Amino acid sequence: MPSPKKTAAWPLTLAYIALVIYASLYPFDAWRNQGIYPWAYLTQPLPKYWTGFDVAINIAGYVPLGFLGVLTALRTGHGKFAVLGVTMLVFTLSMCLEGLQNYLPSRVASNVDLWLNALGGWLGGLTAWLLEKVGAIDRWSHFRRTWFVPQARGGLVLLALWPIAVIFPAAVPLGLGQVLERVEAALGEALSDTPFARPALAYQPGGPTDPQALAAALAESRRRDRAAQRTLTGPHRDELSVTMAGKNQPAAECSTGEQKAMLIAITLAHAGLLGNERPRLLLLDEVAAHLDPLRRAALFKRLRTSGAQVWATGTELAPFSDVAGEAAVWRISAGAAERLA
Repeated sequence: MPSPKKTAAWPLTLAYIALVIYASLYPFDAWRNQGIYPWAYLTQPLPKYWTGFDVAINIAGYVPLGFLGVLTALRTGHGKFAVLGVTMLVFTLSMCLEGLQNYLPSRVASNVDLWLNALGGWLGGLTAWLLEKVGAIDRWSHFRRTWFVPQARGGLVLLALWPIAVIFPAAVPLGLGQVLERVEAALGEALSDTPFARPALAYQPGGPTDPQALAAALAESRRRDRAAQRTLTGPHRDELSVTMAGKNQPAAECSTGEQKAMLIAITLAHAGLLGNERPRLLLLDEVAAHLDPLRRAALFKRLRTSGAQVWATGTELAPFSDVAGEAAVWRISAGAAERLA
């Protein structure tokens, strides 16, 4: 067995694995159990729709990982069966990541991607093995020893990681027109000088937003959809993520009163976007529940100036005492409606 040598390939391999995980599972939110086994994609039929770009990117994305993995094995004295071993590790990593993608509505697990990733890892590993056999790796080591100080290995690793560090995952175009931005602007206007917490909104797509990519994803997921008895990818799975802007706290972690206040704010802001060009009707169920007197008074003030006809329901009259003299009050009991005021 060759004696182990110090190499920068090992930390680079770990860094590239982290990058692959990041790229495969981004944006890391909206996780959900979609009612299918994580390995169901392995037995799906081959997709009818694919592009050369998809094939190329699935191969090219894993070539550096195979290259760095085999190079690490060769330089640390574990060169026997290095290409086969690293290829199997790449295959296992890709298989796990594809399985996890079943829990992300914006990603589609694919058995074709799995084999293309493994092919990329094998090609990268084979390249490293061939370069080692012809002495190219040793010539690089000699060059590094000649031109860099012995302690430069860590700096070279950081230099190699620099392209990864400048990656900025810009959001995918949302395909919502200006609705989301307009709602957020309306929220800022509507909630100024009020005790309501301001919610911050973020769009979570339920699938690819590009029409061709969506068509390909729907075609690939037909067998998975049949197993789940519903369509698991598409715009019908879109969601809005709500965060309390003042605290930067997800709505799910806020109190019931805070959640109710943010929901009311979003509803009223969206209603305000309709303008006065057509009649507006607001149906608010249990709208006064869980609100303290200060927020309740602010809500009724907002409703008075909304220009909409408002129907509000509740199980008690007390929360509506502020508008008792200006609203029609009905009681529904035993299937009958009785006007009280």
